[in-house]
Amino acid sequence: VNNNLDMGGIQRALINLLLELDRRNLYEVDLFLFSRSGQYADFIPDSIRTMEGNKRVKILGVSQEDSRRIGWWAYWIRGMAAVYSKIFDRSIPTQRILSSQTMLTGYDVAISSMHDPDDHTLYGECNWFVLNRVEADRKITFAHCDFKNFEGNTPLNRKLYKEFDSIAVVSKGCMDAFVEVNPDLADRVA
Repeated sequence: VNNNLDMGGIQRALINLLLELDRRNLYEVDLFLFSRSGQYADFIPDSIRTMEGNKRVKILGVSQEDSRRIGWWAYWIRGMAAVYSKIFDRSIPTQRILSSQTMLTGYDVAISSMHDPDDHTLYGECNWFVLNRVEADRKITFAHCDFKNFEGNTPLNRKLYKEFDSIAVVSKGCMDAFVEVNPDLADRVA
């Protein structure tokens, strides 16, 4: 699960992972994107089945400006949700939006390839989505950053990480920073 395939390190890492999984041809892989948009969308291997979020979920995969292309209602809803998130936090708007998506079922493993932002930014929400809208035997998330100094190092995000079976980090530095902040999750980090 990822929000989109716009230009960025997380999206590039996801494409590289999908290309490697395609090359090995060992697994059936479904890619769920909030919005199937971005420069990397054309790099998805043909063997990967791609699914896109419904109209409401799609607004979490695009910027406020890009939401206009979906429709005036998307621009308005996303704008109101963003304002609410700035004033209070993102949990209620994103939960309402993501709960509109049909539950994804029948998976051995569900992976959130993107960490969630700070509590007042309406963006991403892949971790919440995997935990609450995907039925799977195992749930894995990624940490792509120095979590200790990341603005998303919040009680809300630390609580979400505790619900995952495994946390994949992209470097030893990321692992050290994550474990320093979340020592109780050290046995889940690899």
